[in-house]
Amino acid sequence: MAASLEKKRALAMASVAVALVALFVFSEYLSIHRIYQVDEVETVFTARILALHRTADFTASANLFILGPMERVARATDHAATMFRADRLMFFVVFWVNLCLIVRCTGVRLRSQKGLVYLLLAAAIAPLWDYGFEIRHDNVLLTCLLLAWSYARPLFDEKRVNLFAVAALSVIAQFFAFKAFVYTIPVIVFALFNAFWTERRPPVRAFATLIAGAMTAFAVCGAIHVAEGTWSFYSSDTKSLSHAVAEATHFSPGFLFERFEFYGAPLIIVAVSAVVIAVINFRRFVSRDSLLPEAAFILGALIALYANPTPFPY
Repeated sequence: MAASLEKKRALAMASVAVALVALFVFSEYLSIHRIYQVDEVETVFTARILALHRTADFTASANLFILGPMERVARATDHAATMFRADRLMFFVVFWVNLCLIVRCTGVRLRSQKGLVYLLLAAAIAPLWDYGFEIRHDNVLLTCLLLAWSYARPLFDEKRVNLFAVAALSVIAQFFAFKAFVYTIPVIVFALFNAFWTERRPPVRAFATLIAGAMTAFAVCGAIHVAEGTWSFYSSDTKSLSHAVAEATHFSPGFLFERFEFYGAPLIIVAVSAVVIAVINFRRFVSRDSLLPEAAFILGALIALYANPTPFPY
């Protein structure tokens, strides 16, 4: 009987591994062959402008993810096809890093059998396949958010809330995208609450650590801009975007909910199952391993959609 169960478990894990390999190969194929969106083309063009120091001739922004590897790629090649392919492959790596970070946020070891199953479930989140490996700041922003959340809510027994890392990642995210604060502020608030309530950390010490992390990240990111001569571009972009937010058209998130009902079926199944389990076992719901913080964070994210400052509904 035991041997039969072990055989079935081995077969199931082999199936999970095959599915992951198939998704990995398919996502790599899509990252290379999918048509490039206008936003991606503009980002690659901006990286080329910065690489050639042609900012006096063209309008350019200076987000940190452009100043990093993308600018190096643009500087290293004169062929557009090679440049676009290299940048897409770079964000293909970011795509799978984000999937692994989603598993990390569940408190499950990625190298375990359960971790592989969770990775397969994360890879089945359809909206990530829409833009997840495209050349967009949203993807590196998601990386920062997932890392910050894993430090704000560490689910491994030996881990504690790392306020320094949460603050640093939140500031770095702001250098990736102007809208980052909408998502990082709730993470920071929860990290502080977790440090106060769960770990009984002194407030003065907690705030000092948070400020130190934010100031360190700001100093490093600012130094990079100064060294690259792009601080003026970043500061002017920030000012112009802050004005644009106040004047932008706001869209209802209704279209997103309608789409989510179909494409987000795995997430809905997991969420409903979690609610049922929480109702059955209320003590676990309010424990360290509960899903209450994640539920609150999702609710905050949905509310934030009502303040969508983008010029397009998607």
